[in-house]
Amino acid sequence: MPDITHDITPKSVIERYRRAKDRRGVWESHWEFSCWNDADPNHAKMLAVGADDPVFRICLRIARRALAGTLKDPTHSATHYHAKDSSPPWARNRKPSAVIGGRLFYSN
Repeated sequence: MPDITHDITPKSVIERYRRAKDRRGVWESHWEFSCWNDADPNHAKMLAVGADDPVFRICLRIARRALAGTLKDPTHSATHYHAKDSSPPWARNRKPSAVIGGRLFYSN
């Protein structure tokens, strides 16, 4: 796989996410993850990370492995998750497929 890390920055990931959001109905009404919101305090932190940041490069390497299918999925193909201390209506009467840290994951 070619090394594309020189073209990927947190800012470019956000822009790609925004373009995808514009094309996908499921994202049209809201951001799925709060860090993508301009007003979220973590948004500015993401933009401050440079492509040469060693932790960011590790994240890219892990993401490549995940996309290539070479990583084990500890969530068992989860499509939804929530914090342990919350009770969203969609999770009622559903058994989590995984519990990782403070999050419960659910598979369809």
